[in-house]
Amino acid sequence: VVGGIGLIAMVALAACASGPDETLVFTIEQALATSPNGAALHRSVPGAWERLCVFRPYTPVVRVDSVLGFSWRGAESSGIESRDDSTLLVFATADDVDRWGLFPREKGDFTAPEGTYCVERGDAVFQLRQPIDGSMPWVGPVTRDSL
Repeated sequence: VVGGIGLIAMVALAACASGPDETLVFTIEQALATSPNGAALHRSVPGAWERLCVFRPYTPVVRVDSVLGFSWRGAESSGIESRDDSTLLVFATADDVDRWGLFPREKGDFTAPEGTYCVERGDAVFQLRQPIDGSMPWVGPVTRDSL
């Protein structure tokens, strides 16, 4: 019986790991709020991830897989193909997803004109920019040139 309970617990943990990281939005939001010159997500977001990939609303699952370089079942369950309220943030290794979340665009829009992009872990430094006109805040990468 103990072995059965242990197996059930392991399956439940594995199922949770495949879903969105519920603390990710809060972690990123806090990092952006406390780092006006650039939040170093490579320091704030734990895990073995090597790159952060950003996907705009309505990104097709095949595009997510293409950018990641492997098939990821979570892309479909994220609902990014039909959502317009969130940006999909995927913290990935070379062949797997370490963690992912849907960042509400009202808290900051990570999308860029090109729509989809990835940054290496060491370059995952972002800044929250509040438009003067009161429109949606934008979250953009801080380049080494602008530091």
